[in-house]
Amino acid sequence: MLEKLNAKDTEQIPKFALYFEFHSRINRIKPYQILALNRGENLGILNVKLEKDEMILGSLRAVYRNILNLSSAFIEELELGFKLGYDALWSSVENEIRGELSELGEDDSIKTFQTNLQALLMTRPEYGKTILAIDPGYRAGCKMCVIDTLGNPVVFDKIFLHEMENARAKLAGIFKKHSIDTVVIGNGTGCDETCTLVAELFSGDIFVVNESGASVYSASPVAQEEFPDLDSLDRGTVSIGRRYIDPLSELVKVPVSSIGVGMYQHDVAEKKLDEKLGYVVEDVVNEVGINVNNASIYVLQHIS
Repeated sequence: MLEKLNAKDTEQIPKFALYFEFHSRINRIKPYQILALNRGENLGILNVKLEKDEMILGSLRAVYRNILNLSSAFIEELELGFKLGYDALWSSVENEIRGELSELGEDDSIKTFQTNLQALLMTRPEYGKTILAIDPGYRAGCKMCVIDTLGNPVVFDKIFLHEMENARAKLAGIFKKHSIDTVVIGNGTGCDETCTLVAELFSGDIFVVNESGASVYSASPVAQEEFPDLDSLDRGTVSIGRRYIDPLSELVKVPVSSIGVGMYQHDVAEKKLDEKLGYVVEDVVNEVGINVNNASIYVLQHIS
């Protein structure tokens, strides 16, 4: 079966090695295991089924013997009918149980999303600071943006980690010219190297933020309306910096399922996930409150 997989799915095989000989009672299987098994099955890596063995058959036979008030074993014709009925109904029962298990796994995953999203949105904002936001990367370079104390982008630039001397010179110039209070770095590829470089030149606070969904936001109509003169890469860099300044106001612009605060988001019904996470955003906005004089329309639309 595995030989039929394409190259992309073949790379996923080691992730499911734990489930190659996996057995569990239905009442003991963990919700995340259900989602993992479903994903492996959908990829064609795993073959998942409920075990239909003689023990189950014997237990059901005893139940029906009691229902029929029989004191002895089934006669031949009744035994044959019982087995035929058992086989005919098994597929339907298996589908029903698998459906209930999948729903259990989805609900647990969504609860984790909700808890993590609420904690993220409730992060204390940091106003009144000049920020250097950096979206790290190797091939395309590290995109940089200076954001003023009002949250507006002022200057954009780029450094390359493989051109270290030039990168140091550019960073030193920015720190000298703009009196940076805090450096905010996305947690993408090259994050560690960028942090090390910045720490050599900057003695202030350096924070790493989750950049999940920044690329989704940067290409969205919301970002195009907000920054019509910027390209998508620069919009994403601004978003990274603003996530430190005011996480709630910035993250409400991003589709909640793209924020990256849970696991197996692609294995959960998208409509159901968006609906449940939408409730969390609304609850947080109404709990925190807003300043109606300067709140963006993206926050205002979540007010009850």
